[in-house]
Amino acid sequence: MLARWKLRDRGLEAFWSGIEEAESASDVLKASSENIRKRSLRSAERNILSAIDDIDDTSGKENEKTQTDSIDESKAPRYETQDAEGRHASVQGVGLPNVQDDVRAQDEKGDTNETDDVQREGGGASQEDAQADCKELLSQKTTESECELSRSVFYLTGNGSVDCSEALWTPWLVNQKDLAPKLWRYRETIIAKAQRLESLMGSMEKLVVSHIYLFEKNDSTSSLFTVVGAQDWATITASTMEQLMDDSTLVGLQTLSIKISHLSHPEAEERILDWTGPRDIKKTLAGLLADDFLWSRPPFNEHELLSHIFDPLIKSFICNVDSSTGRWERQGSAVQVDLEKLAMLMKDSLDDMHTQGVGASKIEVIGLVVAGPEGRIYTMRLEARGIYVMRLLSVVYAPRSQYDFSVLASTINTLMNVRARLQRTISDITSSEGEALDLTRPGFHTPTRVYKA
Repeated sequence: MLARWKLRDRGLEAFWSGIEEAESASDVLKASSENIRKRSLRSAERNILSAIDDIDDTSGKENEKTQTDSIDESKAPRYETQDAEGRHASVQGVGLPNVQDDVRAQDEKGDTNETDDVQREGGGASQEDAQADCKELLSQKTTESECELSRSVFYLTGNGSVDCSEALWTPWLVNQKDLAPKLWRYRETIIAKAQRLESLMGSMEKLVVSHIYLFEKNDSTSSLFTVVGAQDWATITASTMEQLMDDSTLVGLQTLSIKISHLSHPEAEERILDWTGPRDIKKTLAGLLADDFLWSRPPFNEHELLSHIFDPLIKSFICNVDSSTGRWERQGSAVQVDLEKLAMLMKDSLDDMHTQGVGASKIEVIGLVVAGPEGRIYTMRLEARGIYVMRLLSVVYAPRSQYDFSVLASTINTLMNVRARLQRTISDITSSEGEALDLTRPGFHTPTRVYKA
């Protein structure tokens, strides 16, 4: 039996030798295939990176080429050429090789072995497929980049009017000069920019599209300031705040603010109830201390500031204050910020009252934009046909904690001035008689994003 297994080419030794040879051949084939696959992937990766550099980094390539051409021009060979008219031109050869070509050549040299021919035959199709996929991805990326660059905002939405003809003009006298022609021509240039889908600079130009002209005292760089002029701008933005609190009330409020900043919330409530100041100011302080919000730890969001701080302040001087029912938007929205939304609401209020038979030229609308603890108060009047003048009246500050009650004196005095202006407006409306002249003009709706063709 043992002799039988030892026969040549038929015994046990031959059996195991055959198995070892088969396994060795299989391992070699598997290793070769894996090596080919890795090299194909490396080659495809190099091709993809090279294509991305060629397409997306064009400016970088141009800068690199400029720097390469400027390196030691004396070392590059120069050739003299002659054109058809006999003029000579000096041509300098570029003798600096591409760095990426050197790296690629070294990689290919290091990978050279007996299986390179197999790689070229079997991996050629894979490389072509990878290059095709790369081109498709790059085309998609280029398309997205072009769309990003072509994205704009369309301001002429809705049933607004782009008409700026002289037949619509009515005079608005400022410093004994008619300012209406300047504003209508300025609006005409802004409308032309909007029709070309060009970017409008800031809220000022965006509001002009809807006949709203924003005047802020500290503005001296806008295009509207250039059109109006410094002297007329100062006249339009001039405003004064009267001290409507007597000196004793002012001193008592400041003293009370300092005291309650060092008290707990229950002790501060008792001190407010014992204070013998004016009823409206006492009501304001009681509203601010209705809960312990100012004694809580910050930070808190803007909605909490509105409900706990600004609403109690405003309700003490103005009745029926309704909160906004619109969707909350971030302050830096690219389409329409809060100031522009407020301006459109104020214009709509003027137009609505005119449709009810009220003389719009006698009405002053007041609005408030809140950004953190700061509130900016604006007024709007219809000064002439299609000229809705929006002015910054004042800035008020709300306390952020019990240690900031010292800002209340100035804030309350400003709100008392606002109440006085509203009372004058109500008096003017009730005393108006006869048919009012229609000075209103339709505005546009909320802008929308578009893509340029």
